[in-house]
Amino acid sequence: MKVFFTIAPLFINADPMKPFVLKTNALNFALGTILSQLRENNLFHHVGFHSCKFSPVNINYDIHDKEFLAIVDAFEEWRHLFEGVQHETIMYSNHMNL
Repeated sequence: MKVFFTIAPLFINADPMKPFVLKTNALNFALGTILSQLRENNLFHHVGFHSCKFSPVNINYDIHDKEFLAIVDAFEEWRHLFEGVQHETIMYSNHMNL
């Protein structure tokens, strides 16, 4: 594990000329999102990570609503990166009903 953290950059600066990959996940009490980009070495490098707890009201949502909330939250968090990009954003979610 120590070698993994020392040989490659954990996070890179966003390049608006390359497509973004957004991965979202919502659990019972929290959501998490990862923004990545494919780089020259054909590997995905993380641009950012965001997570937060659900409010007491959001905890009562159905799971598919929580997944959509994670998507909306991610686009709000990284709005400054998505505005004006020339490529489509690829988005992954682990919920089957979306």
